[in-house]
Amino acid sequence: MGSDANDVHPDERTLNRFADDELAERSSAAVRSHLRACDACRRQVQFIRELNAAIRAVPTPRPPADLAGRLFPETPTGRTVVPLPLETRSRAGSFLPARLRALFAAGRAAGAAVVARLSTGVRRRRIRAP
Repeated sequence: MGSDANDVHPDERTLNRFADDELAERSSAAVRSHLRACDACRRQVQFIRELNAAIRAVPTPRPPADLAGRLFPETPTGRTVVPLPLETRSRAGSFLPARLRALFAAGRAAGAAVVARLSTGVRRRRIRAP
């Protein structure tokens, strides 16, 4: 039995590296060949590229000018103090303030949503260049 383009697909890492132009030319050529025949993988690469463009378009916030001074205050002698908030330590052992923990949790949730979206249920295997 012969294998057509829909039997073996590049894995997600390969598609991501292809979308980011990080593959060697031989591997890139093999993926391009597969994409000519596979609509599902073409859509996946297009989604990855659109997602990357959307992420790059998000503006980077500028921190307040006094942020370093607020995070690492100086003592009257001029020495910088790095506070360890032991009294606000969470049950999980995190020294992060609740706002940062919530922000990281939101980031993890967004990352999980991206991974879930990228998982199309198509069987993936690495395509080896001939």
